[in-house]
Amino acid sequence: MICSSELEEDDKLGFGFTPADELAEIDIGPGDRPRPTYISKKLEPEAKSQFTALLKEFADCFAWEYHEMPGLDRSIVEHRLPIKPGFRPYAQATRKFNPSILGEIKFRE
Repeated sequence: MICSSELEEDDKLGFGFTPADELAEIDIGPGDRPRPTYISKKLEPEAKSQFTALLKEFADCFAWEYHEMPGLDRSIVEHRLPIKPGFRPYAQATRKFNPSILGEIKFRE
């Protein structure tokens, strides 16, 4: 089961990952502040209601916005590429692997 609090428009989770199951959106926030969260559509109805109740019970454990994480240094949670002004990033050339270990390498698509 894959859950995420952020689903991008192109149906991929953050960092380019695609969920193993189709996802259903549930709201675990109070009525005035929606907190969309995604759970597997393959959950049985009883498991879905129990899981949703558990997430709602502990919704205050999740940080939905940066200001809800006091004391957390932004340099820890933000990633920046050290690109010099005036230069564009470029794609590195494809690497070749030793044919004897090629079968042991797992490729991501």
